[in-house]
Amino acid sequence: MEFSVLENKIREYYKGDIEIVKKAYDFSKKAHSGSKRKQGVPFFVHPFNVALLLSSWKLDTASISGGLLHDVIEEREDLKEDLKREFPEEIVRIVEGVTNIKELENEPRILRKMENLRKMILATSKDIRVIFVKFADILDNLKTLEYIGEERGRRFAEEVLQIYAPLAHRFGLSYAKGEMEDLAFRFLNEEEYNRIKSFVDSSLPEANKVLNKIEEDLKRILEENGIKARVKGRVKRIYSIYRKIKSQGRDFDEIYDIIGVRIITENVKDCYAALGVLHSKFQYLKEHYFDYIMMPKMNMYQSIHTKIVYDGGIVEVQIRTEEMDRRAEFGIASHWRYKEGGKERENFEWLELLYEWLNDEITPEEFFKNLKIDLYYDEVFVFTPKGEVKVLPKGSTPLDFAYRVHTDIGNHARLCKVNGKVVGFDYELKTGDKVEIITSKNSRPSPDWLKFVKTPQARYKIKRFLREKSEI
Repeated sequence: MEFSVLENKIREYYKGDIEIVKKAYDFSKKAHSGSKRKQGVPFFVHPFNVALLLSSWKLDTASISGGLLHDVIEEREDLKEDLKREFPEEIVRIVEGVTNIKELENEPRILRKMENLRKMILATSKDIRVIFVKFADILDNLKTLEYIGEERGRRFAEEVLQIYAPLAHRFGLSYAKGEMEDLAFRFLNEEEYNRIKSFVDSSLPEANKVLNKIEEDLKRILEENGIKARVKGRVKRIYSIYRKIKSQGRDFDEIYDIIGVRIITENVKDCYAALGVLHSKFQYLKEHYFDYIMMPKMNMYQSIHTKIVYDGGIVEVQIRTEEMDRRAEFGIASHWRYKEGGKERENFEWLELLYEWLNDEITPEEFFKNLKIDLYYDEVFVFTPKGEVKVLPKGSTPLDFAYRVHTDIGNHARLCKVNGKVVGFDYELKTGDKVEIITSKNSRPSPDWLKFVKTPQARYKIKRFLREKSEI
């Protein structure tokens, strides 16, 4: 827990002043002095581990300082004014945001979940870094679930799989999502976890041998075609393998079930050049090809996905640039990078829509139904008449599209055309559809629309209009 360990991690990507991190380190260490975690280790181990995780995501000094201090107010409320006096407002805001996200022991379970999520999402609306610290906090706590009791541990692990891991996915933090899923799954179903892990561990020598061969072959083929790229193999995560088993209704039975390959190029042009080379050299599965570079996912993920036949097995291949690879691992966190003259943040459409949706007056049950749609949906990619791509949940209708474009277009939709043909408002959109909404100033939402729209955002906007007109 020496500061030099954290300092060295930060220095891997940032050479500026980190005095505020040292100050937070000293303040937190002193505040938690003498306190121990349930497993018997000094309490400060936890905030220190959180800070290390945040530095591994290459976050700024305010985020890392917030990680070091995130438990101070909860554990030492008498130090709240000292913390406000000693640290900048942005760090205090992060700490207070994380502190406000607490488990509400005396409330019914669904109300507790809803209130916790509401607090977390509202806290991120004030400072997105709150969610980074909370994810790091959850990840470290998942490693010690056995010390908090079976019932509480299971409840926490279930909420991680149902809510926090999908949220991490929506924020684009694939590393955090994968770690959360594996750790929670291990606690909830240790027997199945160990069975899959045993297969993976026993298969590693052969898997690494196969991956090395694939990497060498692909590097050679790309070099022969003048394409500069890194090729890296990977063994899939335990929970990812488990989900594949459940979805396909079969057990894993070969090395190709647990491995995948990524090709990392210098630019987008080379991504498509690499794809062309692959498809000319190997048989590929057309139904498993998808271009997320041309049509990015809502969490900013970009990559080309394809599957090729290699030595009698089917290998999943992802092709993307270096920047896309960083974004795939760290998602929205990759936009909190140190840059000359300040930090950069990009608008995150899904999060903005979620803030708006939270204003709807709904029951806890409807809240979680809508949240599940927003977190778990498969996506479809449709086009506006001008060729712009809109990402929507699978099963979305032209009205969902209309409200995604603009509230006024949805509220005044008269009829819609898909690929040039008039269709009903309840038509289910498919990837590649070109959608046109014809509006009229005399058109207005109908209560019947609530029966078939898919997105929580569309439901919220329709209900808001009808409420204002006293129709519901």
